[in-house]
Parts: sequence; structure tokens; C-alpha cells
Amino acid sequence: MGATALFIFYSPWTAPSGSQINPAVTLTFLRLDRMCRYDAIFFIIFQIIGGTLAVYIMQLLMGSILTDFPVNSVATVPGKSGMWWALIAELIIAFITMMIILFTSNSDKLKKYTRIFAGCLVCTWVIVAGPISGFGMNPARSFASAFPADIWTAFWIYLVVPVAGMLLAAEVFLFVQNRKANSKFHRRSGFKSSTKELLEPLEFLL
Repeated sequence: MGATALFIFYSPWTAPSGSQINPAVTLTFLRLDRMCRYDAIFFIIFQIIGGTLAVYIMQLLMGSILTDFPVNSVATVPGKSGMWWALIAELIIAFITMMIILFTSNSDKLKKYTRIFAGCLVCTWVIVAGPISGFGMNPARSFASAFPADIWTAFWIYLVVPVAGMLLAAEVFLFVQNRKANSKFHRRSGFKSSTKELLEPLEFLL
């Protein structure tokens, strides 16, 4: 899965679109004003359609090897630890992944490695989080397996929590960026201002 992610990130067939295959990532970029709402809507629609079509095609090709227990069309379900540990695991991996993506992509020294970091994280989470949560982190992928398999066990976790984790990471990122901009403004101006007074220069800096 890590290799597949890297292929998607670097392939000339997929890179022009931003290589977005995850609605949680798309909604986070929308929150950060890195894409417009109409693009975000169509990205999410086609992420879901693409994933679901892929599962149906693979069912036709693989038959019972894919559809029978315990594979169940790779439906994402909580591990033996239970639903709440799955929720915690999904929140942590979504938060960490988006934090690393945002901070490395905004670093002059690290931004060329962002896609490599993301691919390595996918590989790591499959190994570490897979036994706990089934490794969702992508609502489109989770839906794409759940719908053909008709398995919806704790599906709300895989729909809501990845989005919540990545949006939380976006808020932390914005907070840190605002603090940095605030600090730069104070150093240049030589005096402290209220949050309201800093709003305009902060928007300019960001």
C-alpha cells in the first residue's frame, strides 16, 4: 500500500490532479483555502466512485477469493480491541499524517520529501494501526469496500474520524503559522498589538 501511494503521488497520470484520493485530505485543503468548494465536491464524488468501481471490478476478477470471509472485499472494521480503540487509532493516524504533510510541504528544506513521508506513513499505519482499526483513514476507500460487501460495522468511525483528525491537524497548523506570523510582526514593529490589530498583517503574511 505504501508503494501504491507513492505511485499515485509521483505518477504523471495522477500527479496533475494533486493525487488526492482521500475526502479527508480534500476537506482539509478546502479548510486551508487551497482549493475551491466546487472542486472539493467533485473530487470527493469521484474519489468515492473510483474506489467503489475498483472493488466491483476486482470482485469480478477475483471472485470468492476477495468476497468471502475473512477478506470481505477488504471492508474496514475494528480489530479485536474493539470500537473505541479503533476510533482512537484512526484519530491519531489521521492527525499525525496531516500534520506531517502540512509542516513538511511548507518547509523549504523538506517539501520535496513530503510525498515520500506520506507513502512511508501509509506503510507504517497498515502495519501498526491495521490490527487495531483495520486502517481506514480514507472515507472513500472505507465506503468503497463497505458498500459492495454490505458490511457497515462501526462505519461512522471511518466516515467521521479521519476527517476530524485531519481538520484538527489543520487547526494546529494554522495556530502555529499565526504564532510565527505574530512573532515576525512584533519583531518588525517593535511593539505589541491586540489580536484584532494583527489580523490584517497576519492575513497578508499567510
